[in-house]
Amino acid sequence: MDGFTFFKSYYESAQHLSNKDQAAFYKLIMDYMFTGQEPSIDGHLMGFWLLIKPNLDTSKSRSKSGQKKSKQNQNKIKTESKSSSSPLEDKDKDKDKDNKHYEYHKFLFQLKKEVLTPTKVTKTKEGLKLFKSISDKKQLKDDYIKHQIDKKEYAQRITAFMEDYLSNKKNNVTANSSGLMVNKSGEFFL
Repeated sequence: MDGFTFFKSYYESAQHLSNKDQAAFYKLIMDYMFTGQEPSIDGHLMGFWLLIKPNLDTSKSRSKSGQKKSKQNQNKIKTESKSSSSPLEDKDKDKDKDNKHYEYHKFLFQLKKEVLTPTKVTKTKEGLKLFKSISDKKQLKDDYIKHQIDKKEYAQRITAFMEDYLSNKKNNVTANSSGLMVNKSGEFFL
């Protein structure tokens, strides 16, 4: 073991000991953690030791577990490096995935700056799917802001608005200059 966490509680406990006992207490901890040597003590130091030993054992087991995981990860990296895809190809795949979401994140960020109630602008998987299916993103943003202002409807989440927006587009319903919803035949909708 190369190191361990020395908790503040160990230090605070030792503050109640004489300087000589503090030094002995710290040495007990270090010997146990770095050499595995169990202390042969009695008296009041034994009481302190019994209180911290479970924490030290946990720290040891976590350290060993971490070392095992580290070796497993190194082996995994070696195995992956022998695979057909290069690290550059993997980076490109990650970049493409990030770029797919970038436009949606940018849209939401801009929308939060402009809407009256930004708490209703939240990122969801469903919202991302809906957003991808909408071709005119600027019109969507403008319509959402207009909806909040004109109808004083601040409670509708952007995801629900996009669902309505797509439904209206499918039914050829658009907002006229006064904000009323009209289809191509000139029929009005609420």
